[in-house]
Amino acid sequence: KGTNVGSIYSFRADPRSLEGLRYAGFDVVSVANNHSFDYTREAFEDSVNRLWQFGIVPVAHILAIKEVKDVKIGFLSYSNFPGIAKVDSNNLQEVIGDIQYARSRVDILVVSLHAGEEYGKEPNEFQKTFAQSAIDAGANLVVGHHPHVVQSLVPHARGDEIGWIAYSLGNFVFDQSFSEETMQGAILKVVLQDKTIKEVSLLPTKINSSY
Repeated sequence: KGTNVGSIYSFRADPRSLEGLRYAGFDVVSVANNHSFDYTREAFEDSVNRLWQFGIVPVAHILAIKEVKDVKIGFLSYSNFPGIAKVDSNNLQEVIGDIQYARSRVDILVVSLHAGEEYGKEPNEFQKTFAQSAIDAGANLVVGHHPHVVQSLVPHARGDEIGWIAYSLGNFVFDQSFSEETMQGAILKVVLQDKTIKEVSLLPTKINSSY
């Protein structure tokens, strides 16, 4: 649905692509990014409705909770660009308050952030400020995307606890074949035990000629 708002890079997918997401095992996805309104709010709302129909939870700034083996895992998602769930220096403290409240309702809190410089190999200052503040507020994981290349995975201490920040997972399925870096990505593997994080690692991925 919807109409192209005019950007040179506007994305809209065939609804059948949801079959691939479900088959691959995705059950939660972030919808907070700089392309959410490429085909207007009508298309965005259509996408959200179709995700729900396929049993995939769309996540933005409203807490979503999945319970797995008696562990309540919460998800929040934000974008540093205009659109859904925007976060910047003007409302960062309000968002941090939301993260603190969300943490009180779950065992593990995952916060997704769409931010950073395209093709930048290092996180920018806002990525670092947001991620560290989110961990300090109670998030266990901050998972980033937008740069199209993999950035660092680092621990961040919160008292006696350790939170983890994956600044960018790079591309997973995308057609940027112009460089080796954009054809590589990572899956964040997280092992939980007794409702705490025991292991975090990046599993390298490589996009093939079919993207």
